[in-house]
Amino acid sequence: MNHSKHTERQPLIIRKPDDVLQAMRKWQTKKQENFLTITLDSRHAIIKVHHVTMGLVNSTIVHPRECFYPAIKDLATAVLFVHNHPSGDTTPSPQDDHITQKLCKAGHIIGIPVIDHIIITPSTRYFSYREQGTLPVKFADYELDEFTHMIISNGKDSPPGLTIKQHADGNWFVKAGATIIKVFDTLEEAQSFKQTIDHCYHYRMEGER
Repeated sequence: MNHSKHTERQPLIIRKPDDVLQAMRKWQTKKQENFLTITLDSRHAIIKVHHVTMGLVNSTIVHPRECFYPAIKDLATAVLFVHNHPSGDTTPSPQDDHITQKLCKAGHIIGIPVIDHIIITPSTRYFSYREQGTLPVKFADYELDEFTHMIISNGKDSPPGLTIKQHADGNWFVKAGATIIKVFDTLEEAQSFKQTIDHCYHYRMEGER
């Protein structure tokens, strides 16, 4: 009797916009605009690609409620948004800029950071708000830092106990005990980073129950 070896497909870990494009090939050539939510786990591996809405040839209407519902349902720790421009023009419209602002603010409020908003086209050309430096949050990085990976994977039985302190020069430090983990320009950025770590820990523990 022949036995075929089953190989489980490895999840795609997102570290840069090019990684996202691998999961977007079927959406690049759509004739109408489509808006997608990509939910990510604590490693920034794709949980699922969700189709949120389909619009006209050159526009689509989205609301943060519909965009974040899949992320909450999937217990995602981060999220990416993607929509296509059938025209092939990667230039974001004023509406694109507006919805990006709204989505980032919503993600900040509910504690699911927005990693990027990417515009794809029928070719390999794309626009990344992250790469262009126009994403309105600085604390949501593509690649998790070493400390975050440690918290997620080392099996700690209790939260990491991070604290936030202000240095004499005005910068804000996130500390674990006496160790400075990361330095931020503003208190808001430091608090958001701490919140992200807390969520990573929370969802890892939930997944082990």
